[in-house]
Amino acid sequence: MKGEEVSIRGMVVSYSPYSEDSAVCSLATDEGIVPLLLSHVFRPKSQLKPLLLVGSEANVLATKRSKGPYQAKQAEVVVDASSCLTSLSKSAFLLFLQEIAQKLFSYGDRFPYAEVSRIISSLLGKGDVLSLSLLFLGAIYRSLGIEIETSCCVRCKKTKDIVTFSLQEGGFLCHDCIKEVDGGRKNALVLYVLKYAFLAPDDALLSKSVPALQGREVLLVLADYLASYFDLKPFKSLSFLLQQCRDN
Repeated sequence: MKGEEVSIRGMVVSYSPYSEDSAVCSLATDEGIVPLLLSHVFRPKSQLKPLLLVGSEANVLATKRSKGPYQAKQAEVVVDASSCLTSLSKSAFLLFLQEIAQKLFSYGDRFPYAEVSRIISSLLGKGDVLSLSLLFLGAIYRSLGIEIETSCCVRCKKTKDIVTFSLQEGGFLCHDCIKEVDGGRKNALVLYVLKYAFLAPDDALLSKSVPALQGREVLLVLADYLASYFDLKPFKSLSFLLQQCRDN
């Protein structure tokens, strides 16, 4: 049976091979993640190859079917992320994005498309990869409903004397409340970076760069907690991303 023909605007967040020369692409849209079947996409003359590049955005003409992925027919690139492939650090970011999408989001799930689109735009410019990775994880946490309090102590709500944080507790902890929690004090820059990660990305924020040492520390903590929260193995792409953020 023929399905309804639809036009979809979205961002490629992951793909996986399907049969001998085809693939299934996950397209993040305003309505959620849409699966697209890319028939014969690995053939030399396929016009659907842009849908194999994570981070790119496209207008896609597809056939909507009652079951299974939509059948992609045409793709017009709106945002081309191919320039990221010339940079190891940017390539590492896209690998991390794909692994997060594959492990934590299913078809139909809401993905922070608008926020990640702004982050990718900055990545294509002169945005700092480490800082953008932190903002990316903050957007992922919000979309998954994991709330981290960084404006006050998560226990007593005081805004002063913040000395540490606990993701298990749900955010910042003050000098008095740390006595009740197993954990030491944190460097003030670490607390700054954690707060930064959970701010909504705007132009001013996207142009900033966090301190490298503290940024890598917080990125590792946030990614590891995300994996443990959903009982997953550690993200394989994380070590590569951290290494590139160390070298650049």
